[in-house]
Amino acid sequence: MTAALTTYGHGTGGAQSISPAVLYVPFRWLLSKGLSADTVRNWDKRGADVLKTRNETYINYYDIPQPTRRRLPDSATIQSEISYSRAQSALQDYHAALMEAYNAGFRAYTDTYERAGAQMADFARRHAVFAAILDMRGECRRERRRFDSRGVYDAFRRIYPDMYSYYRFVHVLARAEKTGVESVITRGYRHGNTLYDNRHRAFVLEALSSPKRYTQKQVSTFVKQACGLEGLRVPSLSWVKGECRRLASVVSVKRNGGAARYNDRPYMGLVQAGNVHTQWQIDGWRLPFYMKGFKTLVIFNVLDAHSGKIVGSFVSERENSETILKGLENAVLSTGVIPAEIVSDNHTFNRTQEAEWLKKGLAAWGCTWTVTSNPRQKSLVERHFRAFGDNFCKLEYGYTGQGVLTKMKNGRPSQEYIDKCLQKPLTREQITLIAGRCVSAYNATAQDKDGKSPDERYAAALADASRERKYREIPFTEALKLFIRRSRATMRRGQITIERSGVKYEYQASAARFHDLNNRTFAVRYINFDKIMLYDLKTDAFICTLERKLYAHAALADRTQDDARLYHMHAGRLKGIEAEAARRMEAIMSDAESTDPEAAFVMNPLLTPKEDFEEYRRFADMSAFADRHGINVDDVMNIPAFYEGAGRGEKRDAREEHPFARAEKVDLAMLDN
Repeated sequence: MTAALTTYGHGTGGAQSISPAVLYVPFRWLLSKGLSADTVRNWDKRGADVLKTRNETYINYYDIPQPTRRRLPDSATIQSEISYSRAQSALQDYHAALMEAYNAGFRAYTDTYERAGAQMADFARRHAVFAAILDMRGECRRERRRFDSRGVYDAFRRIYPDMYSYYRFVHVLARAEKTGVESVITRGYRHGNTLYDNRHRAFVLEALSSPKRYTQKQVSTFVKQACGLEGLRVPSLSWVKGECRRLASVVSVKRNGGAARYNDRPYMGLVQAGNVHTQWQIDGWRLPFYMKGFKTLVIFNVLDAHSGKIVGSFVSERENSETILKGLENAVLSTGVIPAEIVSDNHTFNRTQEAEWLKKGLAAWGCTWTVTSNPRQKSLVERHFRAFGDNFCKLEYGYTGQGVLTKMKNGRPSQEYIDKCLQKPLTREQITLIAGRCVSAYNATAQDKDGKSPDERYAAALADASRERKYREIPFTEALKLFIRRSRATMRRGQITIERSGVKYEYQASAARFHDLNNRTFAVRYINFDKIMLYDLKTDAFICTLERKLYAHAALADRTQDDARLYHMHAGRLKGIEAEAARRMEAIMSDAESTDPEAAFVMNPLLTPKEDFEEYRRFADMSAFADRHGINVDDVMNIPAFYEGAGRGEKRDAREEHPFARAEKVDLAMLDN
């Protein structure tokens, strides 16, 4: 675009403001765009809006025929070039005026700086430049025009490139106008630190270090109070703000906590994994879709650090232990390998018994489990969720955005759109299928960094035999065994209760196994929550399988035939437990009698309470106790005491059990006579 390009208003000869309805372009500029002179003259003959000046002829841009206008830049581009051309022209004018003052006008001020010695010429030139700028400023005020401080500053920087920043230049210019140019030339800027000592800085440091995170204005208030107590000079708010900025990195940990070590301190430059399955990074992310009642689901992804491929995932209501295990199980079973390293955040899953068992199993296959609170160590999985949401979830129905706290300009749809989607919310199954579709699309879509999709990078790395393989392949059966959950539980009241994510799962022992299993602690494994398998805690030997406990309705109106069957089964279970208890008691006593017939009756006198009060008749002090209470012992009936143990009870005479038996022995010889 040539400098001749400009805009003119109707019937005027001077430059006017840009208007979308009137935009005049010079004929010479049109000729430079490849149009012929005859074509341009024909427009004039056909009645186009033409403006002629002494040096140039212009035509209204909007009177140019549409086919020809398509070959030219649009009006916005032309106006932008006009603005740039004007700015460059103004800059040249400013620079020319300042250079004239710098080269010739300085002589008028040499006497003023005669005492400056070697710096006299420099001070005089600078004085002349500032005087020229103030003249421009005064002229703008008289003509009521805006002073172009930015353009003048750019011209000033061409002469003094390293002297002032823009904001410092504006401040110095205002001071020169107020107190005279000489005041800004001879008096250099004195930093506020020279007015205060280390005590003032210590006051700022103490207040700024508070974990309450006081604002700069509040810090200034504390500093003023401290200076008043010590009789020191009170610093200004601007000085305190400057010290706060200088001390920000010093107090960052005290002020912001341990997170400042990750956010404010230098970090290592990391080279990502050199091959697939060298490192997996795992994390969960709340899917941006609402179900009924504003409920949402979470997707747990396992990301290969080399290829960026999602090698495993699982969708659930929350990121709990079950979700994490399901996602890892999917990754191991789909790839058939155990990675060299798994990186996770400090999730509560790491403190569960299932995690301890899984980590031991993975360690046996050469896998290291790394727990980190530093998001940079698992930056890939942290960043991939942003692309996962913006590029794939955003294309689906019901997308709710990055959350109400997002700072992204386009990070959240309009509230009207969200309200409309909530009128017909998605179901759990629909959101799960949407998540699976997004995972497949993410893996198959090429990325900007190399133009390859995660699937392509993954396949290429597997096919490259030159890469070092630090992972191990695992058979399918071994992988299943690795992900069978193992925890520890104690059976109480004939049942084991497992709580996961606030939900209780109960499992009952049969009546036959009740007395063997109750009040014992077992190792528990389960694939899902329908049944669990019990193992010996020390030997890990299999014991039995328990089915999940079934529930019946308590209200009569809600009961069904299945509920009635459960009630009968429960009653039968209780009777079976009692019968099994009686059978075991009988078996124990029988075994004791087979060894010693009298063993069953040894406990009889010990476990049978006294039935009479004979001691009150034999002992005087006891008799006196009864008399003091007005009781005649002979009138008191015996207590109906009985044997309280679980054994045979009192040993009876055989004649009592067989009343018709003869007490004396019968001489058979006499019977013969």
